[in-house]
Amino acid sequence: MPISLATALWLSAAGARPCALAQPDDPLTIHLVSIAPGADLLNSMGHTVVVFSGGELGFPHAYNWGVFDTSQPGVVASFLQGRLEYFLLATHGQQMLDHYAREDRTMIAQRLALPPEQADAMFWRIDAQARSPELRTYAYHWADANCATKARDAIDQAAGGAVRAALDHRVDTTPRFEALRHFAPWPVLAFAWDFISSSRVDTPLTAWERTMVPEHLMLELEHVTVGWPDGGREPLVAETCTLHRGQRSWAAAAPRPGWASALPGIGGAALLLAARLRGGPGAQRLVGALVALYGSVLGLLGTTSFLLWASSDLDGVGPTENWLVAGPQSWLLAWSGVQILRGRAIPTWARAGCVALAALGSSTLLLELTSLSGQTNGRVLGALLPGLVACAAVVGHPPVMRPERRGAVTV
Repeated sequence: MPISLATALWLSAAGARPCALAQPDDPLTIHLVSIAPGADLLNSMGHTVVVFSGGELGFPHAYNWGVFDTSQPGVVASFLQGRLEYFLLATHGQQMLDHYAREDRTMIAQRLALPPEQADAMFWRIDAQARSPELRTYAYHWADANCATKARDAIDQAAGGAVRAALDHRVDTTPRFEALRHFAPWPVLAFAWDFISSSRVDTPLTAWERTMVPEHLMLELEHVTVGWPDGGREPLVAETCTLHRGQRSWAAAAPRPGWASALPGIGGAALLLAARLRGGPGAQRLVGALVALYGSVLGLLGTTSFLLWASSDLDGVGPTENWLVAGPQSWLLAWSGVQILRGRAIPTWARAGCVALAALGSSTLLLELTSLSGQTNGRVLGALLPGLVACAAVVGHPPVMRPERRGAVTV
């Protein structure tokens, strides 16, 4: 049988047969394989797979908790509502490794050292789950039930709770931080996720909770020890090696800087105010179009976010103080912009209402500076608040119509 790509990469790493798959006559061997993020949004956080080899197995078995049926009705809606069903899939270990090697994603393998009886029990427990239609299916949750947490829980159960006990301490990171650094290649998505997320995602994580990210699960397991029948304790991870160093590696250490989100907002506000000061029919149409567009964006963003929160089972998706900046009330701003665009007068109540919208949105600055809400939303405020204030100012004082060179003089 010709050697596979993944096997060649595995055996050519530093050292003699590092992290090598066990042969059928060897003791049962367990590898946790951590896979770097891919090119698609659905694999932006990376991936985790457990591989068993040796023992009574005729070939390596890979167990993958990150599978869902794309033919499910309303896949996108189910995912956003926290109701998308994932399932545990058993596949050929070599084929799995070949697949991710072809995607050129970095893969790290960790050989786990568990007492033989516990290793055997772990295999049969996972294999039974994969064979049972009832046990293999679960409702995906971004923090509590994904490919990394399922593998973590299985390892912790086999290790007698040693993993959770070792990782039961707070760390200096939050779900918002982790999500934003992994969503960095998709700035629009990162902003949308940042907007809809509540203070729930700003609570500092424990090391155990942080292992919802495959990269962190890989790193944290290096600090875990397991008790053995002789009364001693041994490191859970006996060996670590790089199976494949691909072009796609781990996410950046931190999200994009916050000022990058503020630049478009400040630029749009400056353009709007400049057009307002210029005056004239052309400026009036530009101001009206910009205010209408901005109000529509805020209204659509806030209304969609509110409806998602109302219909979703996912925690962390609202309520959010960002609704004070952008919400259903923002459609008043859009309507006022249309009035300016059509050259019609804006009623006094509408002007006052738009000023109130700006004041309401600006109140979030106090919440941010004093941390009263516990929510971190500086990026959202930097992107949205300058434009909101500029729009309110323009609606309160529409452009002055300058006299045309030809035709009647406007007053």
